[in-house]
Amino acid sequence: MLDILWNNKTNSTNGLLDGQCNLVDVFGLFMQALIGIVAFSTLVLKRFKEPRKERRPWRIWIADTAKQALGMMMLHFLNIILSALLENKHDDQCVWYLTNFMLDSTFGLFFIYLFLLISKKIIQKLKFSPLISGEYGHPFKIHYWLGQLVVYLLVLLAVKVIMFLFALLPFWVILGNAILFFKNPLARTAVVMFVIPFIVNIIMFWIVDSVLMKSVNAVKQQTPHIIHYKKGEELESSEDSALISVV
Repeated sequence: MLDILWNNKTNSTNGLLDGQCNLVDVFGLFMQALIGIVAFSTLVLKRFKEPRKERRPWRIWIADTAKQALGMMMLHFLNIILSALLENKHDDQCVWYLTNFMLDSTFGLFFIYLFLLISKKIIQKLKFSPLISGEYGHPFKIHYWLGQLVVYLLVLLAVKVIMFLFALLPFWVILGNAILFFKNPLARTAVVMFVIPFIVNIIMFWIVDSVLMKSVNAVKQQTPHIIHYKKGEELESSEDSALISVV
């Protein structure tokens, strides 16, 4: 697996000559880092746009965001690996990555949303507090967070398997080639790694974050025994001081 990625990286010069894009060369890695920073920044912006009374303390926000970031990174690297394995002289890495990305951000997003809601309802019904999304105990318990992370990653893996089967249908590769009709490899990489993800990832991050964000009122009604974080307890003088204490 690593040999495939390494060979693709070392052959990036040839890719510039034959129009084949490469997702793991210097330019591709730069685009990946850039879109990651932009997507994460939208979550920070979303937090400050939440009503102040409903805004999560920094510690809770960081825990929720870390789960989401690790999940998105897992999907991203799986798509990179699949693109390297499936590419051929007609359909390069950009086409296959775009195919997987389009599926993840359309049908995949629907299944992620559905599976998260189902798992949330089941966990709340069982009143198994360590796995209730956004509930980390008081004081903060790392094994609560790890358990919720495992549930989230399993949901993403299940959805990824379904989306991979969809990706094998010829229609999606044809659509990917139609979108990437131009041959410049750098432009193809920029569109696949930044332009399209810039728009779609913002939507995905906001929607998934809204699901992962605990609904305090609903949890209080269904699991009244759970202790919730309160801003008066978490913050000494301001939310900024809480961020400093976490770091």
